[in-house]
Amino acid sequence: MVISACQKEPSLTVTTPAEIPVSADSGSSSISFTTNQAWTASSAASWVHLSATSGESGSVTITLQCDPNDTYEDRTATVTINAGGLTQTVVVKQPQNYGVVIPQQEFAVNADTDALEVEVQSNTNFKTTVDVDWIKLVGITTKSLEKGIVVLELQKNESYQSREGSVTITPDSGAKKVITVNQSGMDKPLAVDLGLSVKWASCNVGANSPEGAGGYYAWGEVETKEVYEWSTYKYGSLGSKLTKYCTDPAWGTVDGLTVLESQDDVAATLLKDGWRMPTSEEFQELIDNCEFQEKTINDVYGYQITGSNGNSIFLPAGASFNGTDGYANSVFGNYWASDIATDSRCRPYYFYFSKDLGYALYSNGFRPNGVTVRPVKP
Repeated sequence: MVISACQKEPSLTVTTPAEIPVSADSGSSSISFTTNQAWTASSAASWVHLSATSGESGSVTITLQCDPNDTYEDRTATVTINAGGLTQTVVVKQPQNYGVVIPQQEFAVNADTDALEVEVQSNTNFKTTVDVDWIKLVGITTKSLEKGIVVLELQKNESYQSREGSVTITPDSGAKKVITVNQSGMDKPLAVDLGLSVKWASCNVGANSPEGAGGYYAWGEVETKEVYEWSTYKYGSLGSKLTKYCTDPAWGTVDGLTVLESQDDVAATLLKDGWRMPTSEEFQELIDNCEFQEKTINDVYGYQITGSNGNSIFLPAGASFNGTDGYANSVFGNYWASDIATDSRCRPYYFYFSKDLGYALYSNGFRPNGVTVRPVKP
């Protein structure tokens, strides 16, 4: 007598619908099936992750986890179940992401950068906000339904410190995105040895090149401003009533100070590292011991000053500001010294040159005027 066992026919029944919808932001779902065979499961897309990929016969539920859809297109993936030679498939459908995608969100720019374009991909309306006053939103140029350019205007960084600002893109739907802009500070000047008691800087405070005028500062102030007059001056008022650096009661409150303190010295405050404004004696030393020669660099008139050792600096014609008006900077230059003349109504010294009058040191500077500064250090 021959006894034989009856082999079961393979069976595979998927109870989950043939199409499974999941959300755009990290959606999850499950696939349930029954089989009398060992089984395997696989996903055709890397963004669909299965909780199990093989097992024994029985009633089975596989959990699937989907990555967020950061694209602007709907996408599908096929999950395949194999058991005893039988195959069943389930299609996973994930909708497009509604919001914005910014391919580059961090930007490092130099001090002279005055514009920046940022690519923004979006399929929804969004608003843009800026958290600093040196970045300005100019506009948004749309290239297509999904891609546009956010155009930013940057103020040149006229300080020696780097700074950071952010621009926030907030869509009507979806997560907000932040663009970070890091702007470097200006390069500090070189210290040029002219064979004198101090070294002279290679460029003015606030300038990135020898021919650059740089910033304009009222005497004893460390920031540029829009209006240079008594009403905006830190240490005085209309009628020349001085509140600091005064040696004559006729002109204000006497404190006996004749040389700027470091907190009122723009070079010392901004540059640090031993830099400061030159004294009148140091300007006179420059005049007495160096050769002055008229020169033009990149269409900027000025004087090349050469020391006995052959090293030189260039002083550009930077002019000055009174009120809101700047005098023509192509014909003369003014440079503050750090001290006052006690016999001249407590007015500061300044170095002056022009094409017509040559160069000299004067003791009747008008404190509220915006004037350029060429620093020195030991």
